[in-house]
Amino acid sequence: MSQDTSPPSSPAPDDARPRGALSPAEAGAYIGGFKTTTLERWRKRGIGPAYVQVNGKSIVYRIADLDDFLSGNVVRPGVADGGAA
Repeated sequence: MSQDTSPPSSPAPDDARPRGALSPAEAGAYIGGFKTTTLERWRKRGIGPAYVQVNGKSIVYRIADLDDFLSGNVVRPGVADGGAA
């Protein structure tokens, strides 16, 4: 039986993100193909999905927050207007 004695590899930069967190580019793709500039504009206007600001600079989006954002923006035709057709 041989033991693997190689040192552990250094984590890639993306591995430093919290588990379950996506970059703005990944988050935009996750919620429907939005560009990072759209997410940035939403952040400045105080709208869009919740996000986490790491070290006062880097932005990540938690998958749970993206799912909440999508759930909160479901449109059910006929429901918002009292069901009248």
